[in-house]
Amino acid sequence: MTRLLLSLLLLAPALEAQAPPPIRIVVYRLQSAPAAGDTMLARTVGRALVRSLIADSMFKVMDRPGASNEMTVPRPAPAQYAVIGSVAVKGAEARVDLRLVDIANVQLLVQPSVTIPDRSAPDAVTLAAAALARQIHQHFAATVR
Repeated sequence: MTRLLLSLLLLAPALEAQAPPPIRIVVYRLQSAPAAGDTMLARTVGRALVRSLIADSMFKVMDRPGASNEMTVPRPAPAQYAVIGSVAVKGAEARVDLRLVDIANVQLLVQPSVTIPDRSAPDAVTLAAAALARQIHQHFAATVR
């Protein structure tokens, strides 16, 4: 009886469902119109988007598409997906348009976007980035991994 219990205890971790590996994604610098305020907003939205994706266990955010800068053996696999996009400002309003691209197949997957009605509002950029990260998460959650 004790052997049976011992073998069940040893097998229990192997029987648990393993989570799929995280999706490797890289976020490129968002583009903006040449106005200085637009450039700063684009950088701020991009950084907030990266933070939102890092907080999601579904993703491993890479710092470049080829591989991470980790000096481990074996080297980490390259990014599977890329996020590119732009920010456009009109008065107090801003619009962020992204493109999620499958790198290996050079295929546009989805185009998340969000409008920031008043970019001077507290947490407006953080909330917009969280909404964009949620749209990206929902795309992958809806597809078979």
